Amino acid sequence: MNLRIACESAPAVRGPISPGARKPTVRPVGLAQPEPEPELAAAGIGAYLSGVPTILRVAGYRFFFFSNEREEPAHIHVEQAERYAKFWIAPISLAANYGFRSGELAELHRLVQQHTPLFREKWNEFFGDQA
Repeated sequence: MNLRIACESAPAVRGPISPGARKPTVRPVGLAQPEPEPELAAAGIGAYLSGVPTILRVAGYRFFFFSNEREEPAHIHVEQAERYAKFWIAPISLAANYGFRSGELAELHRLVQQHTPLFREKWNEFFGDQA
């Protein structure tokens, strides 16, 4: 499945992104956010979107992955407002950061570590046993 992506506020950029550059907001086109099932909402776990499974919402952060990332090692994306990061799951390490400060990255690393079993479970459920 190909997923069309809309980038707000910035054109496509080729090459390395400078550390101070503003990362464009990436939103799936034409996908509505369904209401989470009550038991998942109570647990803080979001509903699966078609193409963008949201795994967890906690402390204002949304943890998710894209459905077209089967070929990459297991990882989790996290966003809050206009900020975005990507963490590899095994071993846990920062793969990309756009806008989070070092203290926030430390908190995100702690949250990824805390919820790694859930992230692995959902990755394997969605992509097959890879994590």
